[in-house]
Amino acid sequence: MWEATFLTLEVAMYHYHWRNGAALDVATLGIGVMLFISPWALRYTANTAASWNAWGLGLTITLLALAAIIAFERWEEWINLSLGIWVVLAPWVLGFSAVTAAMWTHLVLGALVVALADDAQRWSDDSEGRFDRPPQV
Repeated sequence: MWEATFLTLEVAMYHYHWRNGAALDVATLGIGVMLFISPWALRYTANTAASWNAWGLGLTITLLALAAIIAFERWEEWINLSLGIWVVLAPWVLGFSAVTAAMWTHLVLGALVVALADDAQRWSDDSEGRFDRPPQV
């Protein structure tokens, strides 16, 4: 009886297809949301370069992470990795490094996006993941 219950659960999880690295994409989605709301939360909306960069990239990172959760493709992680690098460099490239809240927000959240996108790519290389193949019936 327990065997049949476990097998049913395993089949259901396979059809849901929660892959190993999906938790990393959920974390990236949260970081994208934090970047998007940071100009209002940390009160740097007066600096248009910093706030528009945070809004645009926060929205883009969030949508890519959502797409990766729904239907993972490696290119989504590559784009998020590139966007994370841009978020880290943006305070100096766009000239808002003197706005301390914006600079630190971009630096920390961008570094986290880079690290999570890199880890998600490594997880996608794991061909031995539990739910990456159909259960043996």
